[in-house]
Amino acid sequence: MATTTLDLHTPVGVERRAPRAQVEQPAQPAQRHPFAFAGTAREYFGIWVVNITLTFLTLGIYSAWAKVRTQRYFHGNTVLERATFGYHARPLQILKGRLIMACALAAYLAAASFVPWADLVLYLVILPLFVPWIMVRALRFSRRVASYRHIHFDFTGTKREAFIIYLLLSFGSVLSVGFLYPYAAYRLRRYLVEQSRFGNTEFRFVGRPSGFYAPYVYVVGLALAVIVIALGILFGTDGKPLARLRVYGTDSLVFVSVAVMLAAFLVVHTWLKTRIENYAWSHTQLGADRFELELAFGRVLWISITNLLATVASAGLMIPWARVRLARYKLSRLSLLSVAGLDGHLAGSGEAIAATGEELGSALDLDLGM
Repeated sequence: MATTTLDLHTPVGVERRAPRAQVEQPAQPAQRHPFAFAGTAREYFGIWVVNITLTFLTLGIYSAWAKVRTQRYFHGNTVLERATFGYHARPLQILKGRLIMACALAAYLAAASFVPWADLVLYLVILPLFVPWIMVRALRFSRRVASYRHIHFDFTGTKREAFIIYLLLSFGSVLSVGFLYPYAAYRLRRYLVEQSRFGNTEFRFVGRPSGFYAPYVYVVGLALAVIVIALGILFGTDGKPLARLRVYGTDSLVFVSVAVMLAAFLVVHTWLKTRIENYAWSHTQLGADRFELELAFGRVLWISITNLLATVASAGLMIPWARVRLARYKLSRLSLLSVAGLDGHLAGSGEAIAATGEELGSALDLDLGM
């Protein structure tokens, strides 16, 4: 005898229907959120003049306050979706870090004066331990004091990774006569990006080493071609460059040669940096969102040359104008392509950190930012 099973959840007389298959929603198009810089040269000029004057009058002590004022101005005028960035470092933190750095440098100089093997200890023991610590502390501090919409950034890199990138790959680049340098630049960019956080959202770098090698190979090939052409012009067919030097004048040729080399270096450096920055930023992601940078080489070169000429002609007084002008252009070419919207990134809690490492890095003139 067959047994009938009743479904107690279905009313009598109502046919039970199979559940509908879920229809996949089409991918939501990304919305472009452009960056912008709202500051003016006149505003920054007032801050810059006060910073220079008080730093000179206080024998450098005010430089910590000057740095905070400058960073707050540039962060506070960087705009994304009608909101600006914040900079929350305290001047006393930075001053403390600089005093520690000064004491460490004085101790090393004193030891080097009395201990012959102090340099050997520095290079073989102290630097391998000290440099990675500086880098990690510096990056962590510089990220955590920056915020956007009250959400702070963070950095979670380790000293082991910093040791590999800043020491091993750096020495490898030198020993390989620059062959490993593009790979070291790629690893450094990936380290800076992927160990950074915005709240609880991770940054990702999807670039490849080939994106760094291609511009450098192009530049090296072009440089070799220029050298061959220059040697051909100098020696000609007779192989006697000294005769040509007497005709045109040795001093004139040296001056022209140096000027041409400097101009060529500026052009090549600007092209290389523009190409690398476009590639690196356009392969950087924040969660499901991605950045896009579209710097034009000709425009960057024009801004760089005119900024340099204006700064030299004004004996430095046009530095604020040059900095604001460059910042405005670069940020105008940077965008964030977001799918879920900027409100989808939640804040994470970060512990406080001292400014020692960050200021040591700044004193060594290291570029630690993204």
